[in-house]
Amino acid sequence: MLNGRAGAAGVRGRVAVVGLVAPTLGDVHATDAGGGALLSGPEIQADAIATVLAGLPLRGAPGWLVAALVLLGAIVAPAVAARRSAVAATLAALVWLALFLVAASWRSTAARSCS
Repeated sequence: MLNGRAGAAGVRGRVAVVGLVAPTLGDVHATDAGGGALLSGPEIQADAIATVLAGLPLRGAPGWLVAALVLLGAIVAPAVAARRSAVAATLAALVWLALFLVAASWRSTAARSCS
């Protein structure tokens, strides 16, 4: 397209994102994809368009699951504190938080790989 070699037939029925991708132009943004990789603005727009065209496959967890996980997380530390020490309760809460974050990250990565 830049050199005028692609005609209308080449893009008919398709979505074209036109933009500049050179990092020196400053339109780059850190993303959670690839461990904080920098993506250009047009790349981010193209990813968003692909997600919409795929039927918005990225979905949040059901409300009941979120509520159950929050309640379980709120019960872990007090339950451990009642049977053990405050140090054990703090460690249990930190372990729960770490597991929760790993699960959320895994779910996010799995959802991205499906698109």
